[in-house]
Amino acid sequence: MIKIQRSAVVGLLLILFLIESLCAAESKEIKRVLIVYSEDRDHPAHELTDRGIRETFRSNERFDIHLYTEYLDASRFSGPSHARAFAEYLHSKYSGFKMDAIVAVYPAAADMLLGEARSAFPSVPIIACAVNRSYAESLDRSPSRSFVTGVVMGDNIAGVLDSALRMRPETKRAALIAGTKSNDAYSEQIFRQGLKTYAPELEVIDLTKLPIEDILVRVGTLQPGSIILYSGIFRDGAGKSFVPREALSMISRAASVPVFSLYDSYLGFGIVGGSLVSLEKQGIEAARLALRILGGESPASLPFNGEQAYASLYDWREMKRWGIPESAVPPGSEIRYRERSFWEEHSRKITGVIVLIVVQTVLILGLLISIRKRRKAERSLLESEERVRLAVSSAGAGLWSLEKRTGHIWATDRTMQLL
Repeated sequence: MIKIQRSAVVGLLLILFLIESLCAAESKEIKRVLIVYSEDRDHPAHELTDRGIRETFRSNERFDIHLYTEYLDASRFSGPSHARAFAEYLHSKYSGFKMDAIVAVYPAAADMLLGEARSAFPSVPIIACAVNRSYAESLDRSPSRSFVTGVVMGDNIAGVLDSALRMRPETKRAALIAGTKSNDAYSEQIFRQGLKTYAPELEVIDLTKLPIEDILVRVGTLQPGSIILYSGIFRDGAGKSFVPREALSMISRAASVPVFSLYDSYLGFGIVGGSLVSLEKQGIEAARLALRILGGESPASLPFNGEQAYASLYDWREMKRWGIPESAVPPGSEIRYRERSFWEEHSRKITGVIVLIVVQTVLILGLLISIRKRRKAERSLLESEERVRLAVSSAGAGLWSLEKRTGHIWATDRTMQLL
C-alpha cells in the first residue's frame, strides 16, 4: 500500500511539473523582430552577427521571439533608387505585421530604415548594430535618437598594431590595403587614424584602391621588416567586386610578410590575429538592447555600447608560417586551427593497437610459461616413473592394477612371471 501511494505521489508531481512547464511556455509573450542586413545573405560577417543575435534571443526566458530577416545587398546594388525599391518591398511584405523592434546591421541598413523605409515602420524602435563611432555620434545628436540606439563597432587599431609589433618587433613599414566601396573607405579611415599614433616610426606603404592584380604583385615583393594591414576590399581599383575575406585569401597567399586586420571574420583566411572586433559579440549586444526595449525601456534611455566587443584570437597556421612563437601570444588568448600531430590525430587507434599487442604478448607469454610448466611436469613424472621402475626391478617385485568398472587388469612382465 505504501509503495502504491509513493508511486501515485511521484506521478502527480510529474504531472504538475509538466503542466507548469507548459503554462510557462504558453505564457511567454510573442514579439516580432525584423533584422535587416546591409549586405547579401552569403556575406560571412553577417553569419557571425546573426549567430550572436539568434542565440541571445533563443536563450531569453521572457519573450517568444519571432524573427524575420532581410538583406539589402548594398555593395552590389547601391544608390537611392535601390534603397527606395527595397523600402517599398518591405512596406508591401510587412504591411500586415506589427513589428516590435528592428535590428539594422551596418550603416547602410540603418540609413534605409531611417529614410525611405521609415513610413513602413513609423513607430518601431531601431537598434543599429555594428556601426562606426562617428555614425553613432551623428545618430546620438539627431531627432531619430528618440527611437534609435545601437552597438558601436570598435576601432582599436592600436591593439592590432601592438600585437603585430610584439610578434614582429623589427617592423618598420606597414602596407595598408583597402578597396573603393563606402565600406572600404570607412574601414580605411579607421586604419589611417590609428596609424597616426605610430608615425614617424612606422612608415605607411599605400596599396589602397589598386586593382587586385597590382596588389598581389606588390605584397609579394615587400621587404623584411614589413607587415600588411588589410582593411578590406568589397571592390578593387578596377571595379571588380569581392567578398572581403576571399580577396584576403588571395593577398595572404601572395604575401612575403604577415597580414593583420581588425575583424574576427577574417581569422582563418590569412591574418595572424590579435585583439579582434567580435562580430558575434556585436550581435549579442544588439539582441540584449532589443530585449530591454521589448521589456519596456525607451531607446533614448539606452546609450550606444559594444565598443569593448573584442576577442583575442590567433591563427596557429599563420603563426607557424611566419615563425611566431606561442609565447608572443597574450595569456588567455584563443589559438585556432592548430594542426594536430600524428599522435594527436590517431591517438585512439595507436592506443588500441598498443593495447592489443600488449594483450597478445601477455597471452603468448602465459601460453609459453604454461607449456614450459607442463613439459617440466611431464619430465618429472617420467623421472618418477623411471625411479619406481628401477626400484621395483631391483627388488624383483611386480606391479599390477585392476580397473573396477571394466574388470581390466594391467600387470608388468615380472608380475606375469611370478604368477
